[in-house]
Amino acid sequence: NSETVVKLRRASDNAEKDFTASELTGSVAGDELVTNGDFATDSDWDKDACWSISGGQAVSDGTVAYGKIYQDIISADAGIFYKMTFTVSGVSNYTSVGFNLGSNIRLFSLQTAGITSEGTYTAIFKTIGGGTKFGFYTSPSHTLTLDNLSCKEYTPTAAELWTLNGRDEVARPAKESAYVATLYDQA
Repeated sequence: NSETVVKLRRASDNAEKDFTASELTGSVAGDELVTNGDFATDSDWDKDACWSISGGQAVSDGTVAYGKIYQDIISADAGIFYKMTFTVSGVSNYTSVGFNLGSNIRLFSLQTAGITSEGTYTAIFKTIGGGTKFGFYTSPSHTLTLDNLSCKEYTPTAAELWTLNGRDEVARPAKESAYVATLYDQA
């Protein structure tokens, strides 16, 4: 359908754009890439000494500087989109824990991603190349408890791409979101 159905307003810069129904739908998620994302067993994850897996959760006690838990599952090539879902069950400081995507040096705090409370989150990211790690890290003396990690290769809709506003890193849930500014009458 080529008829405009909605005008979205991007949260990051208040830009507005009209979209058709076909530009709002049609995303495609690939197969699950994470093994043992529910942390049912203490296996399949590479982890530093601060991380433990028990009772269906991964927990960092913060005793290792920038301690990571990860799997080598994303493409080392640039320009590949992924959709991740995860549950934050406990955290001591949202600015000192976060994502490890690609290489060891690509760390993004939960707060930078707009995450400032416990809950289940979904985010889209695009690789910039240079590493295959998908996981999380904690800074010294800060804790994090995770559950239900999922990562799938993803083809975003035109509306999602516009909402991302050219970002390569984690699509920040609070900053890279869009709201309906106008819903056009389809009668």
